[in-house]
Amino acid sequence: MRVGFVLAGVFTGSSIALCPSVASLFPDDGKDTLIIFPGGKLNSPNSLEQMKNSIYDLVNEDNIDGTIVWSSSLSGSVNSTVVLKRFEEILSKPLVTIDGKSDSFPKIPNVCFDAYEGSRFLIQHCITVHGARRILYLRGPLNHNSSIKRYQAYLDALKENGIPIDYNLISEPTEWSQGGEGLRNMLETRNLRPGRDFDMIVCASDLMTYESEQVLKSYGYVVGEDVFICGFNDSIDSRLLKVPATTVRLPYSGIGKTALSTLYSLAEGKRCYDKVLATTPIIRRSCGCEAFEFSSAISSASDLAAQLVKDFGFSSAEARGIVNCVAKEPSEANVRAMLEKLFEEGADNHEVIKVINGFKDILSKEKYLLLSKNAYSIVPSFLDNRMSRLSFDERNSRRVFNSFINQLLETSNFQEIVTVLNNNAKALGFSKIHLVYNDGGKSFLIQQESNPIEFPEKMLVPSSMGTLLDPGAWIATPLCSETEFMGYLLLKASRFDGFMCEEVRSAVSSAIKNARLFETARKAQQSAEQADFSRTHFFANVTENLRSPLTEISELVLNSQLDDSARNEINNRIVDVKRTIDLSLISTGELELNCSCTSVSEFLKGFACYKDEGPLACVMLDERLFRKIVEIIVSGVGLNPQITAYMSRNGVKIRIFDKDGIWEYSENPSLDYAKQIVLLHNGNYSIERHGISITLPYPTLDGSVPSAIGENAIVVCINGMPGFATNTTGFDGVKFLELDGATLAVKRRLPSGASAVYWDGSFKGYNALTGLLSLISNDVYRKLPFICLECSNQRTFEDSMRSYVEAKGRVLLQVGSLSENLHRWLQSPNIIACDFSNVLSMFRRYNPRLAIFTIEQYKSNEQSQEKLVDCLHGIRNKYLSPIIICSDYINAQLIQEISTIPNVLFVNSCILESDEFAMRVRAILGGSELLAPLTGQIVKKAQLYLCQHSTLSISRWQVADEVHTSEDYLTRIFKKELGLSPWEYLNRYRIWLAENLLRNTGMSVNEVSNETGFQDQAYFCRVFKKIKGYSPVKVKKR
Repeated sequence: MRVGFVLAGVFTGSSIALCPSVASLFPDDGKDTLIIFPGGKLNSPNSLEQMKNSIYDLVNEDNIDGTIVWSSSLSGSVNSTVVLKRFEEILSKPLVTIDGKSDSFPKIPNVCFDAYEGSRFLIQHCITVHGARRILYLRGPLNHNSSIKRYQAYLDALKENGIPIDYNLISEPTEWSQGGEGLRNMLETRNLRPGRDFDMIVCASDLMTYESEQVLKSYGYVVGEDVFICGFNDSIDSRLLKVPATTVRLPYSGIGKTALSTLYSLAEGKRCYDKVLATTPIIRRSCGCEAFEFSSAISSASDLAAQLVKDFGFSSAEARGIVNCVAKEPSEANVRAMLEKLFEEGADNHEVIKVINGFKDILSKEKYLLLSKNAYSIVPSFLDNRMSRLSFDERNSRRVFNSFINQLLETSNFQEIVTVLNNNAKALGFSKIHLVYNDGGKSFLIQQESNPIEFPEKMLVPSSMGTLLDPGAWIATPLCSETEFMGYLLLKASRFDGFMCEEVRSAVSSAIKNARLFETARKAQQSAEQADFSRTHFFANVTENLRSPLTEISELVLNSQLDDSARNEINNRIVDVKRTIDLSLISTGELELNCSCTSVSEFLKGFACYKDEGPLACVMLDERLFRKIVEIIVSGVGLNPQITAYMSRNGVKIRIFDKDGIWEYSENPSLDYAKQIVLLHNGNYSIERHGISITLPYPTLDGSVPSAIGENAIVVCINGMPGFATNTTGFDGVKFLELDGATLAVKRRLPSGASAVYWDGSFKGYNALTGLLSLISNDVYRKLPFICLECSNQRTFEDSMRSYVEAKGRVLLQVGSLSENLHRWLQSPNIIACDFSNVLSMFRRYNPRLAIFTIEQYKSNEQSQEKLVDCLHGIRNKYLSPIIICSDYINAQLIQEISTIPNVLFVNSCILESDEFAMRVRAILGGSELLAPLTGQIVKKAQLYLCQHSTLSISRWQVADEVHTSEDYLTRIFKKELGLSPWEYLNRYRIWLAENLLRNTGMSVNEVSNETGFQDQAYFCRVFKKIKGYSPVKVKKR
């Protein structure tokens, strides 16, 4: 039988005692299954409780064979009839209520405790024993059955004793958790004071008692001295008072057993009736009693055993066993065993004394003295050990839970959450945990290593997995935020702990919310990337497919019989179309510049109208495109154009203007095109009265756009001041500071406040070169603008600088076959070639700045790989030179082994052709460090994943997920290590695969495109041409 137990929460008030009591009736080796449904109060104004109540939808005929409804815990602002109507769907099946009798449902049996008699006895005790006449009463909730009975008992007890009812001493109906506020309101708004206006406080629950004590303490009153107080329930809250609380104990165990036996009887078709269980007044010190004696006389062992059953909830047999064992022999062992059982049942020091005193008339004087001696010698150390154990257990529990929380914080999807739950289940006190996620009217059972199982949302588990909830006690705790129900956890407790259930519920709810936000963000990012890709792809394909026909038309026109006028007209139109194509590519970010370090002086000398007024610095230019736009502007600014240029704080400023002062700007598509090309160079384009000016920024070592040189900036001039330093035109307020190359070589840093560097590019000398290398390898200085008057025509400014750095003494060791790319990386490299047989001797002789291993011969030879790894370890034991391993055959074992060796970088051979990687190699030679081994391992694993899945469609998040890091972090460290992003790396590897297929198989271009992971042929052709410089069709023709 599958039994449902419905209540509002498992971690407050009476539920702390009742839930474990009910759960204990369903052992794991039994036949029946208990499912506890802890929601919230019905019709609660609290939004979180409202969301929790969605768990009650699962209490239906498909999931439950019989139900116990703790009505009074659910009632809140509604009565028992409303509670039962909420579960009308299951009324056809066996149902028992706890403290929830409804006249509208007379046939539903109700199990309750005698709240009236327990409360009446307590009030009577206060009146007759303590002479209380002015008793302040804190009422419970308005629609709570037991609360109503407790209040009625208070009224009747006063009447029976002839005490007038003073409604000024009675609070408004108050929620159980608001007792402190209820008392505070009475003290402040009614101006009531202990002693003067009332001599006793009786609370409708122990939680209210505890909170009232806190309020009284804030007013300076001490319970047990200035004021006396009583409660109800004998819950854990009554143990929190400094003075042991007088209260009324509920028969928690009896309630659970009676409700379940009644439910079983209903299932068997028997007729059942309401049952009322007796409560037990527990007299302690908070009411004013000394409480060292039982209220009833103890004259025999059976009397004492009966008192133990009444006060502590022992079974009759257990109580008799305790009393008879001590009465027979009050030895230290027997007394210790009795004390352990009493403390386990929640007895405090005074109750223990009361039990010991109970033996006075049972034992002989000698035995009683022995009992007292043993008991009073054991209690202090026993309590100390018990408190230490509880403290240790609490600390350990908190440590376990904190570890659990930290692991949850690292999750980003449901599978990871389930993994964390399963890994921590035992430590948290659960033998099994299942996660069910609710989305869009459907439920999904989330599994750790397989796809979620979808099933109807009214089902508790998939119908195909009915045995998932095996016999024992389960908690179906809701997962929700204040605005949304997200699913539930199914927890099978190995030890029932309502507090832990709530903590886990709250933590997992937050983790699911975060996982959903992460998934939403990821989908949004994917959608945006796809939309951007589609848009870019469309324009790129259109423009790419237009260029070839236009070029063919130009050739046809050139070879045609048309006259010059017609030929020029057609060519002009073709030029306009090509410019439009470029503009389309610019708007989508697809037009790529082919920049190189260019001397502006030499560039402008190619124009007849240029007036040379002195040397100009080098900038990064796409000379072909820039020459076009200068020609456009020159032809567009009048009949008498002139070009002048000078250097300024913002860069090299070029003015193209009409010498006659006639030209005025008007709308012109060609000039708009020119503007876009200038902006693409990160330049500034401005229209002047009779011309146009262009400012091109000075280059930086890292290729970034530099900040403008400020008015009070310092320009550091290496080995010589510039000629324009005395002519401040364009450099108003700038301070030029000369720095000797030798000083730079020693200090390896620029003067404080340096904003730019000047270098004429013509000097030689080891000290200055060493100093320049220190700038190249410094991340801060790499972002500074460089005013350089001479340079070689290289793809990057760093390349231009390095072309002047002497290669003497900078040995590169090439192990294996020689790579032609080494000469492209360095202008005059001193390369020493060797093989594995003499690599160690070469290291001893030259201590190279860099070693490059080519291992293409190691396709699947484990011995060769071992040989390589042993060689690397041998080198690293003595030398720290960076090592680059180049291979087209990559496997997990190789990556794992080389990842542990510091200063080792791995690449595929196709990456050697990359200019970006060439820049990275030059940076390494300049002193740039490789990533630490653990971080480098992430990059190497990402390389492995990219290569092994290169023929498939790969998303950024998949790669990041494989190496257990974020997308942004992976991209950042990948580019730092290799000079390329993961996606640039993947494209180069795919193109390498594609070229091999085109050369060595009969596959078509379209087939190769599909085989190498590209989405369509047009995109494949564009990427191929971009990387190789020629189309894949040409490879096919060869």
